Amino acid sequence: THNYTIWARDAAGNVASSIPGSLTVDITEGDFPRFAYWRTMDANGAVTIHWGHYNLQTLEIVADGSKDTNQRVNTIAVHPSGKYLYAYQATLSGEGPYVAVYGISQIDGSLSTLSSVDLPGQFGYSYEPIRFSGDGRNAYLGFGSEGPECSTSGGTSSCLAHYKVSLADGSLS
Repeated sequence: THNYTIWARDAAGNVASSIPGSLTVDITEGDFPRFAYWRTMDANGAVTIHWGHYNLQTLEIVADGSKDTNQRVNTIAVHPSGKYLYAYQATLSGEGPYVAVYGISQIDGSLSTLSSVDLPGQFGYSYEPIRFSGDGRNAYLGFGSEGPECSTSGGTSSCLAHYKVSLADGSLS
């Protein structure tokens, strides 16, 4: 049995929650993500991305490995296909924010660096997750900018970047 509370935010930014409830769930092998990913940060701000697999007998995530990025990584997201992980990251000195693309091994969940796409201008940090269209062909990233890229009045503004996703190799354009 799993306890839950559902949280939602409307277009005006108002937050509401459901009445807490519980739901009995039977988990069996099938079409579900095989691996889980999370990040940890050291005292200098460098991030390590970790992965693990789901143990259906114990209903736990078993840690399997990690990849040091030596970067600041604000947000990570797994593509709906389960083949790619995307990370919005920058150097430890805050230079060159970009989106890194990692390949996911379908055998053990390990990550391999595939490509990256630079973000032009003076883009700030993003704490919003990278989101994908239902068919996985589009990726969206919300972020703050202190440059003229998204602002019409000067100062920091909220921006939205859109990328086409190659289903063949996960690259962004």
